[in-house]
Amino acid sequence: MDCAANAQRCPETMRLLGRIPGMKTAFFSILSPHKHIPAHRGAFNGILRLHLALLVPGPREQVRIRIGNEFRHWTRARRCSSTTLSITKSGTTRAAIAWCCSWTLPARSNNLGTG
Repeated sequence: MDCAANAQRCPETMRLLGRIPGMKTAFFSILSPHKHIPAHRGAFNGILRLHLALLVPGPREQVRIRIGNEFRHWTRARRCSSTTLSITKSGTTRAAIAWCCSWTLPARSNNLGTG
């Protein structure tokens, strides 16, 4: 996807993102009022995702994210594997904004060794 025009609108953000090793994706996510993002998960378990709430309209209890079986209100960063079930819901009358980014996790070694 060519995002050159958007990158030009946020030069400082792009400069900072370029300094983060291993980052694969980064974007601003705008959750419209009363929006519900249905349950979803990625196909690959080698991705770590971070959702950092930037603007959370009140009341905060009305904006939440479910990661796996855990519900949290958007008051702090949340991280999860891309294959973890996640659902986001807003019951507010104003938009919520989060910064989302992802990294590829290093491959795990299956070599247990024999000592």
